[in-house]
Amino acid sequence: MSSNRDHIEKGVVEILYQSLIRNNTIICLDLGASLLHDEDAIEISKLLSQNCTLTCLHLGNDEIGMRGITEIAKSLYENHTLTRISLFGNEFDDKGAFEIAN
Repeated sequence: MSSNRDHIEKGVVEILYQSLIRNNTIICLDLGASLLHDEDAIEISKLLSQNCTLTCLHLGNDEIGMRGITEIAKSLYENHTLTRISLFGNEFDDKGAFEIAN
């Protein structure tokens, strides 16, 4: 599933979260270049904590900062199916990269 190069309106990520929480079909989610922010990343982190179908997630070239990256990093401790995540082009520093790497 891809929404690449589209601005996702406020609240749509929450709706997407509600739909994907019961997902057992979609394994790759591309939300890159969708102008996602920290609040959206927090919703995505909730999804990662509960979804056990996604194996790849692309969030590159969004506007996710340290708060969003930190929440995504925390959710990765609970998610054992995601094998690829792309976060390049976001607004986090080396500390955020370290959190994701661990």
